Amino acid sequence: MKTLAVIPCHLASRRLPRKNLALCAGRSLLEWTARQCEGSKLLTRWVVSTPDREVVDLCTLNGWPVSTLAADLHGNASLGHICQRELRGQSEAFEAVMCLQPTSPLRESGDIDLAISKLDTVSWARAVVGRRDDKHKTTCGTIFLARVACLPDLPLVGEGVYSLCVPPERAVDVDTAFDLWLAETILTQYLKSASVLSRSTSLGQQTCSKSARD
Repeated sequence: MKTLAVIPCHLASRRLPRKNLALCAGRSLLEWTARQCEGSKLLTRWVVSTPDREVVDLCTLNGWPVSTLAADLHGNASLGHICQRELRGQSEAFEAVMCLQPTSPLRESGDIDLAISKLDTVSWARAVVGRRDDKHKTTCGTIFLARVACLPDLPLVGEGVYSLCVPPERAVDVDTAFDLWLAETILTQYLKSASVLSRSTSLGQQTCSKSARD
């Protein structure tokens, strides 16, 4: 399924100023989402949509695709309208559009691919929405995916909306300073665990190599 991911990124946040570029465990929120897109195996193309020169410069520096085509819509229109505008600026046709907000740094590339797979294989689905995997099943900002025909709507509930359950620890939406602290705490712990696992694996490989030589 040919899918375009749009990362809306503007700096005019009210509750947490410039939150999309806020540092979280050593990387900006935008960088976490860009890396998730880079790690996806099923995304056809992705682009950062922004009205801000600073974001354009950052994307250019890092080699991330960036567009100002929907600059006039940020802060004034729905995410669906922004995605629709960016879609029109693409040189190829897409079957689906995914909106990935930078405020979900704990999202994984696997979440992106699972959502695309579900929309492609579940016959009745016209959209896939991330929901916190708890008793309330509240919508989280992790995943918004819809068939192109749905735009400018990004359906959240109702007929044809597939709920993609996301573990609570990965469903953190950064909107306040506390949210940012929580996300950083979880990410830092995750990175420490990954580092320990990597060192253990490396040590194990060295031990095996030594045993083989002996």
